[in-house]
Amino acid sequence: MSKIVKLGIVTVCVAAVAVAVTAAVGTVSHFGNTAIEKVPGPGSLGRAAVIDARQGGEDCGSATPLGALPATVSGTTIGYLDDYEEACPYDATAPDVVYSYTATEDMIVTASLCTPGTNTDYDTKLFIYEGSCPGTVNACNDDSCTSPLYAGAYVSELSTTFTAGNTYYFVVDGYSSNEGNYTLYVEGTPLQTCPCPPGTDVDEGVLDPNCGNTDFGLDPTGGCNSDANNGTAYMVPIACNTTICGTTGTFTTSAPSDSRDTDWFNLVLPQADTVRVTLESEADLYLFEIAPTDCATAAVAQQLDQVNCSGTGEMVINGQAGNNWLWVGPQHFGPPYVPCGTEYTLTVTCDVVPVELQSLTIE
Repeated sequence: MSKIVKLGIVTVCVAAVAVAVTAAVGTVSHFGNTAIEKVPGPGSLGRAAVIDARQGGEDCGSATPLGALPATVSGTTIGYLDDYEEACPYDATAPDVVYSYTATEDMIVTASLCTPGTNTDYDTKLFIYEGSCPGTVNACNDDSCTSPLYAGAYVSELSTTFTAGNTYYFVVDGYSSNEGNYTLYVEGTPLQTCPCPPGTDVDEGVLDPNCGNTDFGLDPTGGCNSDANNGTAYMVPIACNTTICGTTGTFTTSAPSDSRDTDWFNLVLPQADTVRVTLESEADLYLFEIAPTDCATAAVAQQLDQVNCSGTGEMVINGQAGNNWLWVGPQHFGPPYVPCGTEYTLTVTCDVVPVELQSLTIE
């Protein structure tokens, strides 16, 4: 029995023992959100304006409350003013409407004009202000997916985190001067809290503060996903008996395409050893042992599924003298998205006492 997973953007099959993932690790898979130019969609499909009982408001002062989450609301931007504008990365002069929501707890929020996207029929933009309009931009997306009525990949979807007690304003906008009808779906899930313990030995987040989403396309901890010819240059070197604090996330590239932060670790052993690895995280993550340690033929030797903050056991590795590769990344590419900065803790313990310690005597 096999199931479908992805290491980078390319889909691969992971079999019970090992499946080659050359296609996934042999190409650079992470690019920034900034695009040089955009080929515009066909604009509005010319449908009549859909006026719904949950129509968005003109501005922050008249914003329509979403109420309890999950919430599905529909309406139109036709006939409204261009009150607000944020570039992500494109400027626009399109009309917009506003919804509001006050967070009842710390949560991860996904907002989509694509799913179900029943009425969405134009090239959209979606952004969220925190506290006021205009104000702090909590999240912004132009192109992410498609809707039933709009085939081009120019419909907006995003995921972000909300803080309990703060009010957020969802601005349904358009690319360029595009206007039309929309269906907005918003869901929230409680934010898991199992942060990294203080005093960890390695902080992967310092090396990769943008969670793999870099303008130059090379994730500094992306291993073979960054450079198929020199993957170890983009891996985090670790040693036995180490606790690693890592950060990860998912994002949408300028293609557009959903992608995820893949963190690669190189454990160098002085001798063959049994290695025990555990993973705790604030999101659903995979832990892979990658073997052989060659980007051209790398395969998933075994995997451990980590579900939120609940541990799922440990991975036992028959470590070889020299390089041993570990991989950590989100289980999903699309919704539910994982905001950049989501923390995980990786512990690596070796059974054999290092040779240098064996030579010490205690008097």
